[in-house]
Amino acid sequence: MRQVFIVLISVLIVITGCTRAPVTQSTVDPEAVINNFLQALSRGDIDTCLSLLADDVRPCENPLSVTGLNW
Repeated sequence: MRQVFIVLISVLIVITGCTRAPVTQSTVDPEAVINNFLQALSRGDIDTCLSLLADDVRPCENPLSVTGLNW
């Protein structure tokens, strides 16, 4: 009986671990975020600029290198 219970629990863990996460659609307008960022930057409002950045943002030394233009 105990073995059957362990097998059932194991199967349930595997099944629930294999389900896909629900797909959520972002309602954020990227153009609005960029415009808000640039407006806050021109005002010198660093706190707003930082609040508009993603948590996992990575700085880029030469942003033109992303487009293939190296100056």
